[in-house]
Amino acid sequence: LPAGGLLWDAGIRMWRQLSLVGGDLTVRLLRKGDLDGRLQDVNVGCPFTQTFSYSFYMNFVEQYRHLCAVVEDTQRGVIAGYILAKVETGIQGLFGHVSALTVRPQYRRRGVASRLMGHCEAAAGSLVCGHGALYVDLFVKETNKNAISYYQKLGYVKYRRVLRYYDDADAFDMRKSLPADAKGSKMKPRSPVD
Repeated sequence: LPAGGLLWDAGIRMWRQLSLVGGDLTVRLLRKGDLDGRLQDVNVGCPFTQTFSYSFYMNFVEQYRHLCAVVEDTQRGVIAGYILAKVETGIQGLFGHVSALTVRPQYRRRGVASRLMGHCEAAAGSLVCGHGALYVDLFVKETNKNAISYYQKLGYVKYRRVLRYYDDADAFDMRKSLPADAKGSKMKPRSPVD
């Protein structure tokens, strides 16, 4: 992925716009220094969030830096939430994938997750010299009703059920089309999903 060009410009524009909203809460790109335990601390009290190895997080910082962000409470010096995302090429073309979105319980319902998702969607949508990803997808545990409802409010739809994605449950693959898929054809399920 290019370090400059349309991706970087769109990411910075989104970053600055979001930084102006929320007082002491600032959206910024994920940095290596965030992996000192601060990122994993966000997962405490989040039963649906998996804590990954240091190398897993480092891979995102090194390879997908423009798509990964944190919301930092600058007054307290803590990370309120983070998103790990990447861009891949699949059968249907280029797409963004959210691997993790986590917000500390005390920062929920303050727009933190929406800011992070907005950053990811804007960055994925402007990749590779203007040929952005067609859609963003993510997997949600079928029992996580709050998350499913939240993503639906953001415009995501249940695209398909993924059997035994989690040890104890199935997942829904949820998708949202980006401007490169103006007709929304990449998010239409082939059959009803429930």
